[in-house]
Amino acid sequence: MQVSHSICPEVSKKMVFGTLRRQVGAIFRDLCCQAVIGLAEDYAMKERIHILLRIPPKFGVVHTVGLLKGKSAILILREHLQVKGNFTGRHFWGRGYCVGTVGPD
Repeated sequence: MQVSHSICPEVSKKMVFGTLRRQVGAIFRDLCCQAVIGLAEDYAMKERIHILLRIPPKFGVVHTVGLLKGKSAILILREHLQVKGNFTGRHFWGRGYCVGTVGPD
């Protein structure tokens, strides 16, 4: 199943996200390779990321988006924003996301 997602950083992170746009694409590509999810396209815009994923039938959309948002937030906070220690209560991505299916079905 091909699914198109749009996810946004929180409002307070828009300035930081502008400088991290290129690195976020590489982080998503690495995470998709590790999780055996096909990443067909990704567009990093000023305030959001649009990604087109090929999700295997055994994974749910909620599970996949949660994995990508959670793991990428940890990597961004750890490597690029130099946050050390516990990540409890820290958020990089906004709460919601937009999903649409793509394909002949």
